[in-house]
Amino acid sequence: MATITCDKPIKQLEIWSASVVSGNVKSDSSVFVVRNEDLFSDGDNKPPLEIEVVIRMPTENKVNCLSETSAILDMLTTTVGTTTSPNGNPDTSSNSQPGSHPHVTSENSVEFNYSEALTLSILFFDAQRSGVLPANNPIPWRKDSAVSDHGDNGEDLTGGWYDAGDHVKFNLPMASSAHVLSWGLERWKDAYQSTGQLEMMYDMLKWPLDYFLKCWNPNTQEYYAQVGNGKEDHRYWGRPEDMSKFRPMWRPAYKCTTNDTCSDVAGETAAALASGAMVFKDRNATYSQKLLSAAKSLYDFAKGNLGTYDTTAVQDAGKYYHSNSYGDELCTAAVELYKATQDSKYLQDAISFFDSGMRSWAFSWDDKNVQCALIIYRILGDGQYKSHVEDFIRSYMPGGSVQQTPCGLAWRSGVGPLRYTGNAVLIALMAVDAGIGGTQYKTWAMKQINYMLGDNKQNMSYQIGFGTNYPVKPYHRASSCPDPPSSPCGWDNINSHDPSPHILQGALVGGPDDKDVYTDTYVACDYNAGFQSALAGLIHLENNGLLPSPADPTQMHQIKNCIT
Repeated sequence: MATITCDKPIKQLEIWSASVVSGNVKSDSSVFVVRNEDLFSDGDNKPPLEIEVVIRMPTENKVNCLSETSAILDMLTTTVGTTTSPNGNPDTSSNSQPGSHPHVTSENSVEFNYSEALTLSILFFDAQRSGVLPANNPIPWRKDSAVSDHGDNGEDLTGGWYDAGDHVKFNLPMASSAHVLSWGLERWKDAYQSTGQLEMMYDMLKWPLDYFLKCWNPNTQEYYAQVGNGKEDHRYWGRPEDMSKFRPMWRPAYKCTTNDTCSDVAGETAAALASGAMVFKDRNATYSQKLLSAAKSLYDFAKGNLGTYDTTAVQDAGKYYHSNSYGDELCTAAVELYKATQDSKYLQDAISFFDSGMRSWAFSWDDKNVQCALIIYRILGDGQYKSHVEDFIRSYMPGGSVQQTPCGLAWRSGVGPLRYTGNAVLIALMAVDAGIGGTQYKTWAMKQINYMLGDNKQNMSYQIGFGTNYPVKPYHRASSCPDPPSSPCGWDNINSHDPSPHILQGALVGGPDDKDVYTDTYVACDYNAGFQSALAGLIHLENNGLLPSPADPTQMHQIKNCIT
């Protein structure tokens, strides 16, 4: 423990290798108690621990602070990023600028350009578009497709995202992906602004939201939850543009009615619509209100038809996206509606649907419980929700229940392991944003994202198009097919040893096995969603000078030097 006492209230405190036990900058505290983090585990043979503190104050408000050892902490940082030396003159040695961090050097995180990775990720979602593509389509090898998707009574169901390398539109993972992406945009809009991607992000996110509006008819109380039959679709290898050209494909539409149970898929779609209403509020008030109105009525539908969707209405989805529960989706829908409306009935619903029992196995398209806990904690500040979030994050960190690869990746499952890691990283960064965890969480988050971008034993980025060494043959139909008028694409294309004709820019592949060994694997919208929002969180921290700065820069590189 160490006590830091200052002669003025502190406006902003940044600290590394320690956590704040008491004292709050939001309450204008002048006394802080800090505790060092247990970064070493080799018994009594521990190196000296150095705690670095940066206090930000306007230059005219020079502040003097003392630790319990009477060491003077007089290295100050102004609100615009310059550092004031003890004599009061600006110290420009750090070359700090707004939006940069003087402690981020080429030895650690700057090696990985998070802004570039975020920009690429948006392009992947653009490559997944179904329907009539817009004039500003940035993917030249993608054209209009599935333009005849319709409901039982001719309802227009064009649009939305293809799920992965196939051409089915599964609404549960699609809604989860849209929700996670809008959540990141809501919290860290500055990340998209600073990278010049705000317009592209709005454009990309509106695509699935428009589709969800088509899927839900509040007058008939019908919600279309899937377009395309999994078995029929997976028998076909070819371009999405050719599904009805060379071999007409059966693309049924599966809907939920008041006779079905659909709380999970309808609830998560309502959450995506409500979250979308918030992020579009300042951009297009009319559209925002349309999203919110749909979210309210769809939530009522979900709440009135308790049960999982693959039990009755959409049994085909159970073979691919089997849902284990529905309370978590109702929880996130309710809490997002509370944020959008401030109507207390939604908050009470969210509290009632939250499962305070066992720790969440993952944050994923199938389990939103930890996300709901985090959002409720931000609203109420209740310790039980904070404890649930902390317990989940600790389980993914070294020493937790989630397996660690030899090179330090938190490895939850063999099916899309990077998807689970990226989602856990997002929860950790959202927790930091809510005042939980601090530097320990940020450092862990950076290491995991850096692993994905190339800090691994293969020196390979698991995001396609990032850097110069990345997967070239993902399991993805559209990118595996050459441009027409070449011969029709078929199974020979995926079975070929040659790289795919098109680079699937921005896609995060499933990832390596538990020994850090990689072979070509799948991509999916939900793989990228948490990863992209986590990138936005890191860019936000970088914009505000809050990225970790370990005294030993090689701390960020211990993954690459692992022994296998």
